[in-house]
Order: sequence, then C-alpha cells, then structure tokens
Amino acid sequence: MPTRLFDGAVQSNARRSSHCASQSLQRIVTGLAAMAVVLGLASCSASTHLMPTPTAYTNPAWNPFADVPPALQGDTVSVLYITDRLPEETKDGKTHYGSGRSYTLAYGDATVRIGDGVSWEELVVASRTKNRSKSLELNVIETTEVARGPEMQIMQVLARGSANPHGPPPADPATAAAEKRFLDDLSARLAQTPRKEVFLFVHGFDNSFDDAVMTTAQLWHFFGREGVPVCYTPSVPMMMRHSASLSSQRAARRVHHGRRSSEST
Repeated sequence: MPTRLFDGAVQSNARRSSHCASQSLQRIVTGLAAMAVVLGLASCSASTHLMPTPTAYTNPAWNPFADVPPALQGDTVSVLYITDRLPEETKDGKTHYGSGRSYTLAYGDATVRIGDGVSWEELVVASRTKNRSKSLELNVIETTEVARGPEMQIMQVLARGSANPHGPPPADPATAAAEKRFLDDLSARLAQTPRKEVFLFVHGFDNSFDDAVMTTAQLWHFFGREGVPVCYTPSVPMMMRHSASLSSQRAARRVHHGRRSSEST
C-alpha cells in the first residue's frame, strides 16, 4: 500500500494536534515519553505489564478517564497498525509478523488486552494508583491484516533515493479500494472520540510487532483514550544492528517524499 495512503488523514490530524494539545497532556507528555523508553528497554522480558502510573494521575482531584466515551472503555485497546514486516505462518492460523522485511506495506487492527477479566472501573482505579494490588499483564489477543498494497520496491528506493522519479503510478483498483478502506476505518474511529486527532507511534530498534502495539496501547490508554492510536512498526532483522531499523524508516520516508514531490508538480 503506497505511503501516500496515510498522508492526508494522519498529517491533517497531526497539524491539529500541535495546536490543540491540552494542558493536562503537556504536563505528562515528558513522563510518558520516558516511560516509552523504559518500555522499549524492557521489550525482551518474558511478559509485558501495564506501565507504572504517572504521578500526575494519582491526584484525586483529576481523573483523566472521566470523559472516555463508552465505546472506548473496557479492558481492550484497538490499535491501527502499519507495517512492512513479513507475515509468518502459525500453527493456529492467526496473523503473526516476524522481523523480516516485506516488499509491501500493510495495515490492520491489533487488539491488546489489559489484565485478565478486569472491569473498566477496576482498570481506571489501577491506572490512578501508585501501588497497585495486582500486576496487569498485557497480551495481543488478535491481529487482523485488513489490506496490503502493491510492491514498494524498497531496495530500489534505497539505491535511487526516490520511490518513482517519473511520478506515482496510477492507482490500480485493488490499491484504490485499500486506500478507501483505510480512510473509512480511520474516519470511523475518529467519529468515536471527541478529540479528532491521530497519535502515531514509531518504535526504535529491536522491538517485536507485539512490543510495538502494546506500547502504543499503553501510551494511548494513559493519554485518557483520546484520539486514535496508530502504530507504524518497520521491519528490524534481529541479527542486524540499529542501521537495519534506520534503513526501513528511511525507505518509508523516501517513498513518502518522492510521492509528495511528484504529486505537487
């Protein structure tokens, strides 16, 4: 799926984000960013648990979850993901992504569960408590790939520094349908939240697909479940160093800038 698929919706909402950030988010964003680093460093642990409660959330006079719409409440978080990871076959037939790189870009939905049978009320209390009575384990319980686009020719992008020097190819029916499906999905999610913004998370190196979507889910949860969480998780070969992750991100940027430049001429 060409990167231009995500330009309009994500960029327009990102611009609104820079002007509409609430004071409460401004107070805690630094702390949450630090937590993201901690979560990344802990990605190799056997299991992942809900990040510690930010100090600001323990203030009894402020409840960041008070206005969460009913449709966004519960012990699960739905994360839109974008990836160029290579799908792998599993014995149970479920969608799974490894560290290998695909030549196509896909988007889908990953569902993250917090705890085991925890009610929304219990989750809110735990998310505002410094010392919780029990640890809340996170698990990716379902991953659904919705659409996958045509070949991006990533290696040619790296060699030439441009996705298509002659301009973007015309959208074939399958690509046009995938683009419409993504935008319709994103619009439906934006309609469920009073904050019409997209929060895009891009992880560092040596993170698995599950690590990436679970971190996205946690950050969005502690943002007060406002806006729409989107995770871009590039392929990172496990035996390669940080340059592998950078090459995937540079490839995506070159595809993006190559298409944006040709579309504006």
